[in-house]
Amino acid sequence: MRIKACSLDKLLLFAAVTGISAWAQAPTGLSVKAASNKKIDLAWSGTAAGYTVQRRTLGGSYGNVATVTTAAYSDTAIDAYTTYQYQI
Repeated sequence: MRIKACSLDKLLLFAAVTGISAWAQAPTGLSVKAASNKKIDLAWSGTAAGYTVQRRTLGGSYGNVATVTTAAYSDTAIDAYTTYQYQI
């Protein structure tokens, strides 16, 4: 879940309506390793039940690549001659 901007009272109301009782911490320590010219391995630390992995090329917009339930992902849909940026 990504919240751009929200007042605390609206955020608490959203949590009450949706039944959210605890907020997961944002993931930290993202590490990225080129496993081969066709595979990039990502790993991070976090306690959430799921994560959305997003990727962009330089100057582009982030797009969803995968939703995972572990704190790791291997991206195999890449081009060896393209620079990518990731966010979780």
